[in-house]
Amino acid sequence: MPSAQHQTGASRSMRTFERDSAKIFQLARGGSITALYAIVTNISACPQHRKPDVTRMLCSYLDASKIPVPRHPIAVGSAAFSVLDCASTSFMGLGQILRDKSLLPIAVGSWPGLFEWILYFQERNFHVPMHDRDDIMEMIMYVIYLMQSDDNMARRLRRTPRVINLATVIWMAEDPASDSVITSAFERLLLNASAATMEEVVAAAGTFDAVADRAILRLRTALRRRVSLTAPTRLVAHFGAAVELMRHFGSCPNDDLGLALMDRGAIIGVTKLLVKLTSLRIYNDAAIRHTISICFHYLASLVDASDGVTGLQQAVKNGLLRAIVDVSPMFDQLHEDTQESLRILLGEVVPRYVLFRSIVSRAAKALEPLRATDYKEKITNSPLKNLWEALCSLVSERAEAKAQLDTLTKVARCQNCHKTAQKVSLRRCSGCHSLLYCSEECQIEAWERGHRKLCSIIAARPPKVHLPADGDSLREKDRVFHEFITRIDIRVHAARLRAMAVAQFPGVAPTTLGVGVDYTASVDPRFSLFRLGDRDRLRHLRETEDAEFNKDILRAAVAGQGTLVETIMPLGATQGELIFLYSPPTWMDESESV
Repeated sequence: MPSAQHQTGASRSMRTFERDSAKIFQLARGGSITALYAIVTNISACPQHRKPDVTRMLCSYLDASKIPVPRHPIAVGSAAFSVLDCASTSFMGLGQILRDKSLLPIAVGSWPGLFEWILYFQERNFHVPMHDRDDIMEMIMYVIYLMQSDDNMARRLRRTPRVINLATVIWMAEDPASDSVITSAFERLLLNASAATMEEVVAAAGTFDAVADRAILRLRTALRRRVSLTAPTRLVAHFGAAVELMRHFGSCPNDDLGLALMDRGAIIGVTKLLVKLTSLRIYNDAAIRHTISICFHYLASLVDASDGVTGLQQAVKNGLLRAIVDVSPMFDQLHEDTQESLRILLGEVVPRYVLFRSIVSRAAKALEPLRATDYKEKITNSPLKNLWEALCSLVSERAEAKAQLDTLTKVARCQNCHKTAQKVSLRRCSGCHSLLYCSEECQIEAWERGHRKLCSIIAARPPKVHLPADGDSLREKDRVFHEFITRIDIRVHAARLRAMAVAQFPGVAPTTLGVGVDYTASVDPRFSLFRLGDRDRLRHLRETEDAEFNKDILRAAVAGQGTLVETIMPLGATQGELIFLYSPPTWMDESESV
């Protein structure tokens, strides 16, 4: 950067510039740093001087042939120091002049020299104090940022060897508290990045964890910043660039980086930022609308990552539903892609997971304060009204089912005589540890009536819903709730199932059929029936990790002791499966009830 002495000289030159700009341009072309600094300082205030010949002059100071010998000490006042001063000042000037896109082709033609200078500054300035280093790197990255406003130049930049490595190193070293353009320039470079490009980013940073740690540190720092009604556009745009950068990381074909971000609370941070911005209720600020859009896009794409349930729990707990309500009055001002993301979140993603007890609990709690008049008015006058009301209705319905299940877990019936009593007062079978009886007599009678055949099967019930290979397992409470919801849906649609059995399997006894319930396609269950002797179905049951348990269930179903139910649920990018025995199989007659 120009020295204090040069800046003092530049002040005199600026006064001369006002009187005789032609003379200052002549001095600058001759190598005067004070004249060059005066021009650069006046470019922003005097748009008429943003001309092709000025752009060429600035680029001439950034010719690769003028780069000093790397790592050689440079004395203040030396010829090399003057060259360095002119180069850094020219980068400052390009940062001003390239706002005029018509001048970009000139800089594009000088890109080889510009990039060599950038590499020189990057290596040299990692040996200077942090403050000065950030100023120089921000100045350089701003030029890169502006040059990417031309699509052809952006592609050329991304293809330049070492440019991703360079940008990554600069981004990793940036002060996380800064709202500079470095993150925005880096984000533009990674737009539509390939797997190879992301591998280059990770290699430059060291590890996936290093990249994720840095991205999350920036997000957390942004959350600590105060955003007010007068927040500068640059600050809000910086927030958006930080989230968009994480979105690029999350879309990496290798899941390691996206999962590393999730593990560090990316969804929590982005949701909190979204709540902060939507609560401002500033609908005419383009930068705020854009950043809000980026946050919604990110959540819509990432919530379904991993098992889906965990991500949505985090988003709902930290204010996703409130943010949707707050943004609804500005819905028509949002980009079509953002509107679609909101519809997907509200109409598909959230409802699809209101199948799990943990999501029902979170959603019911989050919706409670949103029933207030001011919130209701926002959503009622929005195109999202129907989707919102459908979600509220579904959550209420599932919350009621949860309350019923909670009651059933406290009060139970004797499995023999069906008398109701407090669960703690009933006797529990010592074999399966599941069925309850009001007396020893009832327990013996139930054993003789058939429990002896079911006891070992019930005891072998897996405690959790298992995902496909390499997955995790859902909590027991979610498993029990999901089974309970499935039983309710089978009861509600019992007549439909009987009609399907008659139409698809005429003359076949319903006791030889199993029921499939698919919750992955939509909120409403999709039913199917299958023969218990279906070879493909049998092979599938035997190939799961609970094969022995499944075979026991199958044997019990074949023996007419219940209906084998196979239910499939959404779990992020994959599916979860739960198999249980619907006993007794009362869906087969019109008296079916829960």
